[in-house]
Amino acid sequence: MIACPTRRMLCDTGISVFIFVFVAFLFFTEALCQAPGHEPQTSAVKTSRLSTTVSVPSQGGTTQKVLIEIDDWRFGPGDTLMTMPADGAGVMSVGNGTISVRVGGASKTYYTGDYWPVPAGTQMTISIQRPTRGAIVRTVIAIPTT
Repeated sequence: MIACPTRRMLCDTGISVFIFVFVAFLFFTEALCQAPGHEPQTSAVKTSRLSTTVSVPSQGGTTQKVLIEIDDWRFGPGDTLMTMPADGAGVMSVGNGTISVRVGGASKTYYTGDYWPVPAGTQMTISIQRPTRGAIVRTVIAIPTT
């Protein structure tokens, strides 16, 4: 059987176009799905684990409603910018992988099982450390509601 180089080139071009359209679709739908306001802003892939409102005691004997959100974020290779919501503080933990978190000029490496507090509005860059190809980071965020 004789191979036809033209057919192979058309097939490779078709696959390339399909991959490009698929990736563009993923980025477009992710941008549409990011709710403004109380969710961290990032290009990482999110899996929601819990979103509930609870009442907690506050000063003066009254109660304050607080939205609690627990999400897992899947980070791929390279640097990923992540901004915590301006109105909610939280805790982040590494579920799997090794990451470097850079806030301002300071950088710190975290390993599987590590956790740290994150003040409201924090902007950070999360980088995957070799030889890891990706990482799972869990966020637990508390946002006061009215």
